[in-house]
Amino acid sequence: MKYIHSLYIGLLSLLFIGCQEEQLNNMQTGGFQISLQDVAADITTKTLPENLEDPVVSNFQLKITNEVSGTSIYNGAYTSNLIPASTGVYSITATHGDNPTLAKDNPYYKGDTTGVELEEDQVASVELKCRVANALASVVYTSEAMFKEVFTDYGVKVGIGTLMVDLENGTTESAYYQAGSIPTFTFVGTLKGNGKEVTKVLEDTKLTDPSTFAAGQHCKITLSLSTTTAGVNLDIEKVEATPVTITATIPMEWLPAPKVSATGFDENKTLTIYETVAPDAASIDFEVAQPLQDLSFTLNFEDEQFTSLNKDYQLSTMTDEEKIALSDAGITLPLIGSNEPKIAFSQAFNARLLSKNDGVVNNKITINSVQANNRENKDEAPLTYIIAVHKPEFSVSVLPGNIWTKEFIAEEITVEEGKGDLGIIKKDLVYQYQDSDGEWKNCSNQDSRQQIFAEHPQHRNYKVRALYRNVLASNEVDVELEEPKALPNGNMEEWISSTRYKQPYYQPWSNEAWWDTNNNETMSKSYLTYPNYKCFPTTTYTDGGVSGKAVVIRSVAVNGWNSEVMGEGKTRGVFYAGSTSEDGTMTEGREWFSRPSQLTFMYQYDSYDNEHFGVYVELISQDGTIIASGQFVSTQGVSISNFEKVEVPLNYMDSSLKAGKIKIRFVSVADGESVSTRKQTISIPAGSYKIYGGSALTVDDITLVYDK
Repeated sequence: MKYIHSLYIGLLSLLFIGCQEEQLNNMQTGGFQISLQDVAADITTKTLPENLEDPVVSNFQLKITNEVSGTSIYNGAYTSNLIPASTGVYSITATHGDNPTLAKDNPYYKGDTTGVELEEDQVASVELKCRVANALASVVYTSEAMFKEVFTDYGVKVGIGTLMVDLENGTTESAYYQAGSIPTFTFVGTLKGNGKEVTKVLEDTKLTDPSTFAAGQHCKITLSLSTTTAGVNLDIEKVEATPVTITATIPMEWLPAPKVSATGFDENKTLTIYETVAPDAASIDFEVAQPLQDLSFTLNFEDEQFTSLNKDYQLSTMTDEEKIALSDAGITLPLIGSNEPKIAFSQAFNARLLSKNDGVVNNKITINSVQANNRENKDEAPLTYIIAVHKPEFSVSVLPGNIWTKEFIAEEITVEEGKGDLGIIKKDLVYQYQDSDGEWKNCSNQDSRQQIFAEHPQHRNYKVRALYRNVLASNEVDVELEEPKALPNGNMEEWISSTRYKQPYYQPWSNEAWWDTNNNETMSKSYLTYPNYKCFPTTTYTDGGVSGKAVVIRSVAVNGWNSEVMGEGKTRGVFYAGSTSEDGTMTEGREWFSRPSQLTFMYQYDSYDNEHFGVYVELISQDGTIIASGQFVSTQGVSISNFEKVEVPLNYMDSSLKAGKIKIRFVSVADGESVSTRKQTISIPAGSYKIYGGSALTVDDITLVYDK
């Protein structure tokens, strides 16, 4: 409880005057000497902080009066010099303060003695016994928490006559009044909820007893609340009247109030932690001039691990269970009596704090009051410190090249420097994708961060994320699986039959061209004689396919001779993905954005002159890079009369690139081989024709297979 306000300088001087009894010594010069005790030694015993100036004793007033004549021989500021005086009997008084009728924290000190006899040519050394010459009152609340539940604010008004001072809750102020006054005490509070002000005059026999308010008496009123069926009653628990004395030591109230600082917290009183990053220990530190007397603080942790610790604490009244719970969590409290008190948050405690997916987890520690040398840090209280725990900042990505038709691979997470520990996060991390129903599911292979679907899913759009400890999610990445697109007219059922230069002419489409042939190369102009030897298609179709039509690709010889004699112009048949111009120029490749694993087809082959056929596939990126290729060359000279299946695997040279174009080419004679023909009669949909023909490749059911 604070008894004084600003009399530090004066009372210290008064103490150094120190007065117990009159001592007279014969000196060569007559007068009074108000002696001072050893100032340095007295201050050192109280370990005053260095930043405080030494007290100025001249602020005290001294008055020396001759008791016989009533004459004042000295009335002024204290001096340590000899005050001359003639022989006589004197009264000596030292005062500090103005003895107000009623004020807060305004004590009045007085020391006096009478009958001090001064003989001729003697010096009287006088020490005055000092005391509190007015009286004071203060109020204590037994359960501040209960009062705060009922009232938004509350306090006690102390009155003398028309004068009034307020002793508000949460302060250590005292009301000072002249000794012998009988003050009134009225409790005033504002109810929570309706905001109604309630008052109650405090009545107790001691509050009408003059001895309670005698000089140097401290009236301490203790109030409490009790519950009844009708509501809440305000009770006077007790009224105590105790003397206030000033000894030769400096009162602790004159030392500076405790101050609060912190280690590890920033200027905003915040300790920022990123979960998984090894944190430092931290503490809230208390600078005290005297050993810690008490500490009031409140914990309000958002971290669900520690919400059971959330409450108001008073260090002096904490139970062993409360202290053990905090200690087990990693929070160390100071001991009452400690010279360097602090609340310490261990590195282990800070490392256990968890974050949440959205926002910051704020764990608040509010210092309500710190008490030492009978003073509180009321000028700066309450102070709230925050341990702010952020989620680790990690992100996931999926490279375009790692997205296939029924699988994708996520890249290993990256962690922003200083905002997460990759090694710790990886120990409890799963990679997930969001299905079409919105449900997050774990990827099928966590080691490779890979999701493999058993079948090609109808839904091709997903979101991918990484999830740490099943709570904290990374960014979400959109993934669109490649379409397992089928080749247009892969069953060879679509054809346009017409004529070119009066000869049968076939195009492998009905509405939209995708496949084409080199027919325009071997049918460059019209001939009247022997047209079949001079203008004939390499590629036709047959109705004898696997289950319908099939393409027939054969070698033919065409020449411009006016006879049946075969000359130059032996040409292998070509069936390919692309387009052929009117003049026979072939442009290979069609737009294609999916990446198959292989090409399959059914075939028959009529080999002539020990020839073999070839199939060639290339997958090309949008920038023209060949990213995959495959080929099949049949066994030389082997004819196949029944349909057989061929699988052509695609070898990926660079799977990081996406596809932009595909090339597929079937030739009746493999690349690099010479073409042979002979005169023969063949059947095509337009009828039987006598031509110069060679090896013939029949192909059906051309399919791309997507294994990834």
